[in-house]
Amino acid sequence: QQSDVTEHTELGWILNTITKVSELEKMTQYKDKSGEEKKEGPGAGLLNYPTLMASDILLYHTDVVPVGHDQMQHLELTRILARRFNSKYGQTFTVPETIVRKEGARIMALDDPTKKMSKSAQSPNSYIALLDDPISAHKKIKRAVTDSDNQIKYDPDKKPAISNLLAIYSALGNKSVKELEIMYEDKSYGEFKEDLA
Repeated sequence: QQSDVTEHTELGWILNTITKVSELEKMTQYKDKSGEEKKEGPGAGLLNYPTLMASDILLYHTDVVPVGHDQMQHLELTRILARRFNSKYGQTFTVPETIVRKEGARIMALDDPTKKMSKSAQSPNSYIALLDDPISAHKKIKRAVTDSDNQIKYDPDKKPAISNLLAIYSALGNKSVKELEIMYEDKSYGEFKEDLA
């Protein structure tokens, strides 16, 4: 656990000393929360979170980090901080590469496929948590919203719900979306969701 390794917060603090506030204020999550909380603004923890995330990566001399599109900005800041630190203090950190999978790079909420899946969502049925037991995960998949026509086809613009479930299935089942479309051509959403679950 991160809390068991004090070097995470120690390096996070060190990285804060070489990070410009303007860089942190440009981070999407901070900007989003700043708009929501106009009166007092978000806490400093949210502002400094990207440097803690960078320490999680740099501490282990990570070569490659698989991310979704929403985390690319954090990875780019991590790369900037690694280069900046190395330039000031000598070769210390590996500058990690970023890998973004084409399919499954952005998983949407199970109850609203127009929103990103997030553990901070109000409804626990919106996401599958890493520590969900298999029965809970199964129930959440079975409850996931689907589109109205019962065709299992990938089309994020016209069929966002089933497209999201196809992306999840593809990532977890190691099958392409095309293979899944063929497998479930004459099957119902219920059969599809049961197999995914």
